[in-house]
Amino acid sequence: EVHEETGLDVRIGETAHVYSFHQRNTWRQGRRADSHALRIVYD
Repeated sequence: EVHEETGLDVRIGETAHVYSFHQRNTWRQGRRADSHALRIVYD
């Protein structure tokens, strides 16, 4: 996911947490929007 969104090669550490939040009933400009967010914390 990180590489897909940023183009960066990363190594996932032991403290990595994955959260997913989808609002499938959200509409934008008359179309259904399935959005997601990515938060990267550099150590």
